Amino acid sequence: MIRSLIDLFRQIDVNNDKSLEWVEFTNHIIELGMVRKDRVFIDAIKNYQPSDIRDGKHDTEIENMYYLPKLQHLLVMERDSKRFKVYNSRTGKWMQNVPEKQSGNGGAFIAADYVHIENTQMKFVATTTNNLQINFWDSANYMHRERLNTNEIQLCIKWCGHGINRLFTGSVDASVHMYDVQQVKEVGMKEGYNPAK
Repeated sequence: MIRSLIDLFRQIDVNNDKSLEWVEFTNHIIELGMVRKDRVFIDAIKNYQPSDIRDGKHDTEIENMYYLPKLQHLLVMERDSKRFKVYNSRTGKWMQNVPEKQSGNGGAFIAADYVHIENTQMKFVATTTNNLQINFWDSANYMHRERLNTNEIQLCIKWCGHGINRLFTGSVDASVHMYDVQQVKEVGMKEGYNPAK
């Protein structure tokens, strides 16, 4: 079942950003209805209302999920949660909460990606939080290893290996930031579009 969900996720994630947006999901469902020429199915989607059913395994609504293929892990980030949940993507079983205990000074988790610096043993899971931080967790045990403070909230994060070995983030001000993970510092920034300027 988990493998089928992963295959479905890959099929729906048309921009291949390892993140599933609502628009991608609904477009996929509508396209399925059009292929089947099922008018009732298409009309039902237009009238969609969120369910009141709550999953008892989560404290709040799930905000984001990130699939890390190299680790075969699925990271689940709940709304305003100061920790995220790690699941084995092959079995669907919960593995651990990260950090294990809620900390008072951490921010809510927003985004994550797997970082492997080529030609080294450095393997991390990098996460962004709403308290202006990028955190680096050991990919073997999710122990906290490094923290990098930022000037803005970073909404998305993406590792680029293949000879580049840089971590990129997108901030709330539409800027793209580039980081050297080995030196744990920002090494570049490109300002985004700002209609006020």
